[in-house]
This record gives sequence, structure tokens and C-alpha cells, in this order.
Amino acid sequence: MNERIETATGAPAPLPEGRTAPYTRSRDEPGETMTREAAQPAGRSAGASREPLTRTERLLVTMFVTTFGTMLAAGALAFTTLSGQMLDMQNQMLDLQKQMSGQMLDLQKQTGELSERIVRVETLIETHLVPQSGATPPSGG
Repeated sequence: MNERIETATGAPAPLPEGRTAPYTRSRDEPGETMTREAAQPAGRSAGASREPLTRTERLLVTMFVTTFGTMLAAGALAFTTLSGQMLDMQNQMLDLQKQMSGQMLDLQKQTGELSERIVRVETLIETHLVPQSGATPPSGG
């Protein structure tokens, strides 16, 4: 089952006609060292390095990420600041509302007192001054 198959040693098997080895180009001389261009996979530009990003590209990505992070942090700080200011404004408005409602209650009390005084004054006028003048009281009596 695990028998070793040995072939006769000799010349390597020839490639199909019209094909060259995948790591060489047809213009390369036999025995020459493989160049960087020849080592590039198909579809990659000749000037591209084996790294996914060049140093300049990494620097640009780093700058972009730093800028994005800074903007994100500034946005979070602005949001926190604005929400704090809005909370302070809400507290101030609640305080004003409490003051206004207190003043309204005082005004209602004062109006009630004035109403009582006016009723007393009308009663005094009806009981003391109207019978002496001989005019009929406004109450019809």
C-alpha cells in the first residue's frame, strides 16, 4: 500500500511545447539568477514590493487612523460637554419653574385677600352708608 515508486533517474520530464517554467520568463537566459520582476505574481506591477503596504502607505494609514481617532475623541468630548450643559440648563429651568409657581401662589393669596377686603368694603357701604342716604340698596332690600 505504501510502496515507493521510483522512476529511472535521468533528464527531467520535458514541459509541454510552448510553455516555460512559471518562475522564469521566456527571455531569461538559462542559469541566470531570477530577478525580482520574475518573482512577482501575475497581475502585480513590477514596482510593487512584497509587503502589502509601503512605508508611505503605512504612514498615511497611521495618519488617517490618528486623525479619525482624534475626531472621534473630540466628538465624544463635545457630546459630553453639551449634554452636561443641557442638564445644567434643565436644572435652571426647573428652578425657575419652582420660583414662578411660588410667585403664582403668592399672587393668588394676595388676590384672595384683596377679594375678601373688597367684599368687606361693599358690605360696609351697604350696611352703613346706603340706609342713611335713602337710596335702595343694590342688593334689592
